Amino acid sequence: MFTLGYDKNRKCLVGVYKGMYSEEILAACASSAKSAMAKHPCKRFVMDMRQADLIASRINFNQWHKVFFEAGFDTSWKKAVLLSGENYQEVEDNQKLHDCDDMNLFGDIQEAIRWLLA
Repeated sequence: MFTLGYDKNRKCLVGVYKGMYSEEILAACASSAKSAMAKHPCKRFVMDMRQADLIASRINFNQWHKVFFEAGFDTSWKKAVLLSGENYQEVEDNQKLHDCDDMNLFGDIQEAIRWLLA
């Protein structure tokens, strides 16, 4: 399940992904945000994946950058991806986003918001 909203205080789109993860579903979620992108004058996006059923070691996060870009979140958008504690730790230990100044991974919502607003 995917829900999309707009945080007026922080001026950012917020997507929440729950349930079994697949790259196809992620792409559909990102694409569904196109209409919201036109309605809201912002360049920030939070993708909350903390309730997604995923195996972090099997995910290519650099591919996620491509998925978001193809959906319209170009490099002018700051994109924060939130992962659950255990998934974030596994990613931090094994994987980093390379050459992506506009997208970052977080295990803590406050840290993600600070980065988005900086």
